[in-house]
Amino acid sequence: MARRIALICAAVVGFWVYRWCLGWAAIATAMPFPSWWLHVVPRPYGIMVWAVLWHTFANVLVATPFAWLLARYYGRVGLYLACITTLIIVVPDLSPMIRYFGQLSSFGRTVTIFDTVKLLLILPSLVLIFRRSSPNFRLTGP
Repeated sequence: MARRIALICAAVVGFWVYRWCLGWAAIATAMPFPSWWLHVVPRPYGIMVWAVLWHTFANVLVATPFAWLLARYYGRVGLYLACITTLIIVVPDLSPMIRYFGQLSSFGRTVTIFDTVKLLLILPSLVLIFRRSSPNFRLTGP
């Protein structure tokens, strides 16, 4: 029983730490884009594409250790915890997002939908990947 209570407390603390890290990752990815980027992607969309790419990279980077911990210590329940965590993070933001969705351009709508789906899928997908990997998974060769 004590182990179960400890895992529940760890899940709640992990949720708050994950949410805090996602917030800081969003702030950290709001950095200026390099000048060479506008030669790769044209100006009207280049800045937004840069922001989306870095935000996606930061979300994967933040979610990876949490997904590993969920897969390692929570087993089958880890996937459910990952889904619940992402829903708790995304659902409160849906109401204001829907309110202003009609005022966005088509590109802004696309980015908003992509970001929402991305936040919903990254953590559960990584938990599935870590659950499916073998227990003696190593990053180096034999």
